[in-house]
Amino acid sequence: MARNILDNVQFSQTYKDQIRKEEDAIYKFFVKHKDSYCSPEILGTASKVIRKKMEMSSLKHDRCNAILKAAEERREKEEAEYEKKAKERERDELELGSSSMVDLMRPVSPDVKATLYEGISAEDGGRAKYLKLRKKKGPEDKYNFILPCSWEYGWSFRETADLANIKKSYHHRNLFKDSLYNCNENP
Repeated sequence: MARNILDNVQFSQTYKDQIRKEEDAIYKFFVKHKDSYCSPEILGTASKVIRKKMEMSSLKHDRCNAILKAAEERREKEEAEYEKKAKERERDELELGSSSMVDLMRPVSPDVKATLYEGISAEDGGRAKYLKLRKKKGPEDKYNFILPCSWEYGWSFRETADLANIKKSYHHRNLFKDSLYNCNENP
């Protein structure tokens, strides 16, 4: 079996002291002779390449710092603009209140409004009749302007198309519905 030399405490302490003395001697020699041994002429092109790489990395580091600063400033500007717009929106909402909802829809005609109070919904009167009459009107009759994008296709359809000339095609009948359903559309 091999002998372990680091068992002894005294030996390990002297070994550490010896290593420390050698490192100190190497450092003192380097400090004393660094000008003669580390000059660019002696080191040659390798040190120039390393020095250039170090300069380039410092330039890249400076450029990265500049980009980070610009990004921070841009982010702060965007946050400030967003907060400003949010405050403006809140102020506008407070100013408009619920009056903007009234402006979305056109007022109901008095005849249709009168049906609201006639009868009850269970007997197809009152609110049910009012909603049916209201549903018969097209969106351009009920609203002042287009709300969802899907309304763009049918908006002002009466103005663009001649409704009087639209006819069913020849022999166009719903045979399935006519033969299987009665007048109340029950099978």
